[in-house]
Amino acid sequence: MTVYSAVACSPSPAMDFSMSSDIVLELLEVAINLILYTREIYPQAVFQRRKKYNIPVQMCIHPGLQSYISECVGSLRPVLEKGEVQKVVLVVLSAQGTPVEKFIFEIVQHPTRPHDIKQDPHLTRMEEALRAFCLKLSISDSLLQPLPPDCSFVMQIQVPGHVPAALSSAPQHQEFPWVEAEKEQVEVSSPHLVPLKTLRTEVCKMQLYVEESASKTAPATSTSH
Repeated sequence: MTVYSAVACSPSPAMDFSMSSDIVLELLEVAINLILYTREIYPQAVFQRRKKYNIPVQMCIHPGLQSYISECVGSLRPVLEKGEVQKVVLVVLSAQGTPVEKFIFEIVQHPTRPHDIKQDPHLTRMEEALRAFCLKLSISDSLLQPLPPDCSFVMQIQVPGHVPAALSSAPQHQEFPWVEAEKEQVEVSSPHLVPLKTLRTEVCKMQLYVEESASKTAPATSTSH
């Protein structure tokens, strides 16, 4: 009798770009939820504690908001996998629709080569880096000035000049299209730069910082007729 054995499975020394995009997209989704929670853009009652990267984080449980965040992040996959997403930006808008804060995720990727993970086959160091990133984000509220009441938010991305046509015409973007941002929602007035965290992993390099309006807490000017 001849006995056959399957070839032993060993950790892959490389990670393809699709797998690494999964990691980046998940981090972005967690980070967006954390920002909305810590900056109290929505009531804390619509968030629930979950576990990510072996730490507790707050994730939205409101169906409409949860769906918007998930679809927004998921729609980035085609351009992210090509390394064409330069910045992902969460813009906090005042009640008047003016940008008062911009959380900017600046992303550097190398899609033309697989990611070498021989030194971290179980992604232990990567999880530690993602955990540190989220922990820093969770205390960002202490580094920023209070927001005015009734704020909202909008997501923006910065991509190379040839990408917008693909974003508007590709079938996967028909149900969740990206449109050119309104100029009034792009620039923060008299911005103050607040660095938060730099992430360096085999998957990508990501720098997170905030552009904070110097006038967002300025008292309103009263007028009379």
